[in-house]
Amino acid sequence: MTRCLNVLPGNEYLINLIDSPGHVDFSSEVSTAVRLCDGALVVVDVVDGVCPQTHAVLRQAWLEHIRPCLVLNKIDRLILELKLTPGEACDHLMKILEQVNAITGTLFSSTVMEAASKKVNETLQQQELETSCATDQVYDWSAGLDKEDDSALYFSPNQGNVVFASAIDGWGFGINDFAVLYSKKLGINADILRTTLWGDYYLHSKSKRIFRGAQAKGKKPLFVQFVLENLWAVYDAVMTRNQELVDKIVNAMNIKMSPRDARQTDPRVRLQSICSQWLPLAQSVLGILLIQLKSSQSLCVLDCALMSP
Repeated sequence: MTRCLNVLPGNEYLINLIDSPGHVDFSSEVSTAVRLCDGALVVVDVVDGVCPQTHAVLRQAWLEHIRPCLVLNKIDRLILELKLTPGEACDHLMKILEQVNAITGTLFSSTVMEAASKKVNETLQQQELETSCATDQVYDWSAGLDKEDDSALYFSPNQGNVVFASAIDGWGFGINDFAVLYSKKLGINADILRTTLWGDYYLHSKSKRIFRGAQAKGKKPLFVQFVLENLWAVYDAVMTRNQELVDKIVNAMNIKMSPRDARQTDPRVRLQSICSQWLPLAQSVLGILLIQLKSSQSLCVLDCALMSP
């Protein structure tokens, strides 16, 4: 799959996507695809969560020293099937993100400890210690963990390496999309919103200031208030066939529905038409690739593996 994308002003990129199967029987294909690529998209079903194959694809990306981006897909199922509230969905997404990051943390720890073990063994050989002395000596194999900075290795919406999506409905977004939008509406610096839209932060409506501690104070996190509640409202209006509210949403978003989509009796088709224009999936997913693959931005052609565990 090849797509030409113009995200950064004055720059055009050709992105080659290799869709590698997520089934365990095709592990060799995934491994081959990763070796050919500059980056990777790891797609996780938010209902099924982290699966054994998720460990495998993240490990393969780690061994090949490429920086993967995470796509949390099928969020529509949280709305239509599981019937979660925006708050419950936020908690669910945070748990999945923690599970994925736990895998990355394990890979990082193993690498550091292996390097530390190798260093100790080399030291022992150089000193030519006797076997008895080596047996009595105690070494701290985890000493290297405190010295290594692993903050940039983890997936976090604040770092711009996570996309929330529904491929079947054609929409996807990153934190930056809503940070830019609400920066204009609320008059708050976009960089501040990029940092606080995900996490335990809430907006004080009177002072229009953002504070930490939403959970302790019983406040709605910014991600719930400004992102998920709007998304849930769109789904509710369309799926319940509330035409008056749908018209208001379409006008507020400056969305142009084709006459064919407007005549559709299937609410899912109308939902896809609205959401795909409001939050274009291709632009969000491919946009984070360009931002994350900074070392490859000087190239006109980028190759990326699409891994669906």
